[in-house]
Amino acid sequence: VDKETHLMAAPKPPTLNARLLAEVVGTFGFFFIGFSGIAASVNLPLSITPAGIAAGFGLGLGLMIAALGQISGGHFNPAVSLGLAVGKKFPMRDVIPYWAAQLLGGFIAAVVAALLYTTDIKDALVNAPASGVDNWRALLIEAVGTFLFILVILTVAPDDTAAWKGVLAPVATGGFIFTAALTLGAFTGGSFN
Repeated sequence: VDKETHLMAAPKPPTLNARLLAEVVGTFGFFFIGFSGIAASVNLPLSITPAGIAAGFGLGLGLMIAALGQISGGHFNPAVSLGLAVGKKFPMRDVIPYWAAQLLGGFIAAVVAALLYTTDIKDALVNAPASGVDNWRALLIEAVGTFLFILVILTVAPDDTAAWKGVLAPVATGGFIFTAALTLGAFTGGSFN
């Protein structure tokens, strides 16, 4: 094989271990940025609004997808991994390992946030329906939000026939989380998972 042919060879896809590490780091980054917005609202009253917290989660997700999506696909959410697998855009055999990586990244983000910010942050990180919103209503709102989230991802990220070929995935995915956290999240806490 001559040097030119060797240079033109397709790069090897990332190993499962590399993809799982990217999921841990990306999930950590996405959550830590969002948790930091919550911490600011608790520890520094009037420093950040609910829109700022929603922006932290939405932009945090978009930035982590831009940084690590080329390695793992940038799922950073168990519902995304399952939704992509059901949509036949991701191998079903990798769903459980991705879930484990995402749970680990989220857990580390919660622990780091609890260590770095005051103890008041621990209660604020717990997602729960707003006062006066029944659990069943919150569950249905979350189900609709999660469905729409997966729909956005399935149409912007893995579709090679689309003009954008995944280029807009970080913007559209982060933009959805910002919008949904700002609107639906007011009722449910906005997990979309």
